[in-house]
Amino acid sequence: TVERMVASRLNGINFMVLSSMLVRITGSMPLTYGFKSKGQRIFRSVARSRFPVRSYRRYGIPGMNMGMVSRMSLAFMSSLMATGNFFSTARAESSETSECMVPTWRKDLEENIEIESKDPTSKFLTLATIAGNEPRARTVVFRGFLNSGDDSMKHGLKIITDIRSDKITEIQENSKAEIVWYFRETRQQFRIRGHLEIISASEKDPKRAELREDQWKSTSDSMKKSYDWPKPGSTLSPEHEKQVLVASASESSNPNFALLVLVPEFVDHLHLRTPQRRALAQKPSWLPNAINP
Repeated sequence: TVERMVASRLNGINFMVLSSMLVRITGSMPLTYGFKSKGQRIFRSVARSRFPVRSYRRYGIPGMNMGMVSRMSLAFMSSLMATGNFFSTARAESSETSECMVPTWRKDLEENIEIESKDPTSKFLTLATIAGNEPRARTVVFRGFLNSGDDSMKHGLKIITDIRSDKITEIQENSKAEIVWYFRETRQQFRIRGHLEIISASEKDPKRAELREDQWKSTSDSMKKSYDWPKPGSTLSPEHEKQVLVASASESSNPNFALLVLVPEFVDHLHLRTPQRRALAQKPSWLPNAINP
């Protein structure tokens, strides 16, 4: 009954969100910040200030009042407490949900990518690595999320590069990296920190090697040709232009072609539109924590 009331009155808030709200009221775990609909903003307000009447007046949701939400909440809490396992149930559900659901930060990132999909530069991001004790940053192109393969690379962001480039040496010495990705239309910034995995032509793991082959197949012919060019960073020779012109895009992957996967461990998501908002999320729970911008 509670689930039906919530679904019909509050724009799709589901049973688990209500559960999270109630757990927040009791203080056992933080509440997710990903509220978008009016009904969801009401529930955030309810969770923070314990059923303020002004919230319902402000948003004007038909048929909703403090008494209704109070009765819904008390009925749900009573049914859980009757089992004598309220807190353990809430924590178990939270753990199960965090493992099987897509993290809020990834949903938000995919939404931004979709909104700005018509702008080819929207997939340009800054990748920072470490060379000794000095930072190194460059613009790279996002090639999609890693949706298969090793679970240890779950939610990984794909980037392609030349195995002969300086960044490969830097990553081999220190795999820690961070990307900064800004979306102009939505005015949102994502800083994603983690480590980089290199998948090269010498990869021994068949699943990882297959990921590289699949990425090669989806790479444009013009980009494929670049892997036959002279080594990146080498002295420019008069023959360079000739080498560029004669390069061909082979069907089999070029040995200089490498797939990089940034495995996220920490995400900082900033909304720059007024009112500004900021949230942090960390592996493995990925539960977002709202902080001051």
